[in-house]
Amino acid sequence: MTEARRYTLLGVLFGFLFPIGSLFVVHWTADHSHSLSPGGIVHALADAHARNPLLYVIDTAPLFLGWLSWLAGVRQDRVRNLLSGLEREVLSKTRSLRQALVDAEQANHLIAKIAAQDGLTGLMNRRRVQEEIDRWAAHSRRYDRRLALLYIDLDHFKHVNDHFGHAAGDQLLSKMGQVLRNSFRGTDFVARWGGDEFVVMLPEADHTGAEMAAAKLISALKAEQLKFGSEVMQMSASIGIALLPGDTDNVDELMRFADRAMYAAKRAGGNRWCRHGQNPPEDANAS
Repeated sequence: MTEARRYTLLGVLFGFLFPIGSLFVVHWTADHSHSLSPGGIVHALADAHARNPLLYVIDTAPLFLGWLSWLAGVRQDRVRNLLSGLEREVLSKTRSLRQALVDAEQANHLIAKIAAQDGLTGLMNRRRVQEEIDRWAAHSRRYDRRLALLYIDLDHFKHVNDHFGHAAGDQLLSKMGQVLRNSFRGTDFVARWGGDEFVVMLPEADHTGAEMAAAKLISALKAEQLKFGSEVMQMSASIGIALLPGDTDNVDELMRFADRAMYAAKRAGGNRWCRHGQNPPEDANAS
């Protein structure tokens, strides 16, 4: 039931109290010369109305109060509909805002992921791994923890790019990304440093652990072959190793030392690793 109907009904019922009350007043104030039969009561009411025309106004109370109540009910219905509409609007806006926040959070997560990820290999990018190296270096200096860094450069990448095109070079880089992901622990940080150079950060690794990890990667690359046109190429890489704090306490020096060790491995023929300050193995198969 609408408020208008409910208010009208209550107003009419309340309005009938006035005529009913007037019956009692007429009865109490009458000279009781009329009988209490229905006809006598009608004559008594007619005489009372003749003596006091205000009773006619009282008789209209149900109609008058019903009309006023209807107006109040209509207004109340409008207010209720307005409030219901506002509530629905607020709920709708709340749901929209909640969804917008979820979308924004997902977008921010995607943006952060894109900003930290290399688009071709899916590995960390240079900026992201540099942040991790800086963070871990600070952690290492404060708590005397170890960190090993592998600086990796693909062998024969320029040959593939020059002879088979950039698409072939991208294929080689993508495959390198897959091998790197499969060759290291989930706690290690693997990144594409730029071009055909990659960096692997090994927290808590000493020189033995770093050398074993480099040797494992060399073996994994030996098992991979890619076909470019009629040429089949076996993948290989040159790896430089530097340790913190074993070789240095400075992050920039750590990168330079690993880079120099990598070039030493490449000058020795590639497909091998080399530690900073040491000579690379003479036989690539020994790595």
